[in-house]
This record gives sequence, structure tokens and C-alpha cells, in this order.
Amino acid sequence: MELPNYPWIKEAAKLIGANENTPAGAAVVDALWKDWKMSGYVGKATKVPWCSALVGGSFVRAGMPSTANSPFVKENSQYWLGYGRELAKPAVGCIVVFKWGWGGGHVGFVVGETAMGSLLVLGGNQDDAVNIKAFKRSSSIQGYRWPEGFGEPDYNLPKGTAEMIVTTR
Repeated sequence: MELPNYPWIKEAAKLIGANENTPAGAAVVDALWKDWKMSGYVGKATKVPWCSALVGGSFVRAGMPSTANSPFVKENSQYWLGYGRELAKPAVGCIVVFKWGWGGGHVGFVVGETAMGSLLVLGGNQDDAVNIKAFKRSSSIQGYRWPEGFGEPDYNLPKGTAEMIVTTR
């Protein structure tokens, strides 16, 4: 499966394989925090969830707005529910926001779907790394968001499989 050709996806994809448990991977996470003006989290890759930093850092690196109209703090995945415009269903390259029953959450980019209909999400802090992981469509999904002014989204999700990339990076 080929990844979408959106600038924010290209930036996130460059980091696939970075793992917070290696010195090089922790440096990648620290750079995301710095790019997204959250330097207070540098050095905390294994202590603070950083999925939101991947989304924000990818937008910053792509030269796009990364500010949301949100009551949540930037490091919270729910922050992204106030970004761009809401979509009724997933689109290629859109943000997907999850909320888990125990109070946590997750955020990443939709890059496709499996043959069984699970979303393929390019994200950070997915098993401590940047990778593509399959997530079932469920009530845990809080919303889908699309960058303002970036045209109409493509709702035809490509079919693929989750590629759990493991590296020493």
C-alpha cells in the first residue's frame, strides 16, 4: 500500500521505525516536542504519551497550521478534535481521535483500511514507536478532522495491512 501524498503524511512517514526506547528514537520524539513548541517534554519520551506530538510536529514540519480551537492542552490527543474541519467519516490522510474507556486516548493519521474494515493509522507512540497500526472502528473513535483550506478529502480508503515496523533507530 502506498502512503498518501499529503505533506503532513510525508513528514510523519519519514519517522516510521523510530522507537522511544532507543537513543535515536528518543531524540526523534524530543525533536517533535521542540518543533511543536513543547520543549518542556524533552527527555520524557518513555514517560509522557507523545502521539499528539507526532501529529503536531508533522504539521509544523510540513509548513501547515498546527493550532486547534480546543479546551484541551496540546499534548492531549483530544486537542485535535478542535483542529480544521470535522468529517463525518474517515478520509485518506485525515486525523483520527480515539478516547479509551479508562480516560486515555490516541491520535494519528488514517492512511487506509484493512480488508476487514479496521482503520490503518500512521501514528506515534503506537507500541512505543512510529508505525502503521490497525485499529477497529468502534465507539472509541471520537472524530475525524481535516486541515482547513486543503481541498476536499478523499474518502476512498486504500486497502492494506498494518506494517509493524521494528527497527533499532
